[in-house]
Amino acid sequence: MSSSATHRSLLDPAAQDLLLRQAYTEDRFTGEAVPGDALRAVHDLVRNGPTAFNQQPLRIHLLRSGASRRRLVRHLSPSNGEKTLAASLTALLVVDTAFHLRLPEPCPAFAGAAALYAEDPARRERSALLNGSLQAAYFLVGIRAPDSRWGR
Repeated sequence: MSSSATHRSLLDPAAQDLLLRQAYTEDRFTGEAVPGDALRAVHDLVRNGPTAFNQQPLRIHLLRSGASRRRLVRHLSPSNGEKTLAASLTALLVVDTAFHLRLPEPCPAFAGAAALYAEDPARRERSALLNGSLQAAYFLVGIRAPDSRWGR
């Protein structure tokens, strides 16, 4: 990377503002349906964000039905319950601590990576939490990235 004096960002200031400087957590939802194309566009944008050994521990469960969101609300803080029920879609972001079983696919350059995690459950859990959190952050930033195919 060049020195800070000569460094030029690839993102224009408006994009930087949208994605990072003026980013905030949404807390009101319209109830308008989220198109499947929108979700695919976000996934396509963020799925290869950097992680250790390209591991992919994040699992995203999309809750569209009112029944599924009502089951989830029992596990949320009371202040989030009403908002979750009002949303047309809730993305539940979780990590899979058995991510190492598929590690040879995204990380073919290091054949021993899966064994490294298989032999050490504590390392596997720490890595799943850290790298799954990175992936969750990529997902949240990706949702903010406008895509003309779905009206943003």
